[in-house]
Amino acid sequence: MASKEKWNKSYRDGKNPWRRREINLSNWLEKSGVFNGSALDLGCGTGEVARWLAQHGFMVEGIDFSEEAIKIASKQPSLPGLFFNVWDLEELATYSFKNRAYDLIIDSKTLVFIEDKEKYLATIASKLNGVFILQVIIKHAEKPFLVVQQNELEEILVKYFIIKGIDLYYKPTKENPLSVVAEYFLVKKET
Repeated sequence: MASKEKWNKSYRDGKNPWRRREINLSNWLEKSGVFNGSALDLGCGTGEVARWLAQHGFMVEGIDFSEEAIKIASKQPSLPGLFFNVWDLEELATYSFKNRAYDLIIDSKTLVFIEDKEKYLATIASKLNGVFILQVIIKHAEKPFLVVQQNELEEILVKYFIIKGIDLYYKPTKENPLSVVAEYFLVKKET
């Protein structure tokens, strides 16, 4: 994983092409069936997803370990119910969550950077009261270090969650993909 200093520098220098400037998460809400309540955006970066959710009625907590990303997110006009915090997601289990549980939790391509994926996912399950949307890259021809092994991931997921759906996105085409993103819609497995 890149060091915190490298992440901070990339945000400070504006070299973060992975950030989505224009987003519409209506599709996620439709598929999840969650349209309001509390949301947790893990690895929120500069806050685009968290901000969109807050603009659409959610109380949102965004967490990222980059101080620079959170500074950028916090410079945007404030919205009711939108909070950002700096925290190392490797230590998510010790984080002081604003809510006991969340109606919607989102991890958009952050999991690949987490060393102890099982501990991280178990913590998410313990805080979930609705749907967990997890985006991971499962194939990337040019950047294999961004890939999460799908079979290994699903072995962990089924311990804590029920997989309600998986969508695959191919770039540039399904016939000749350079990369494939898997989007999981998960609910907590009752123990």
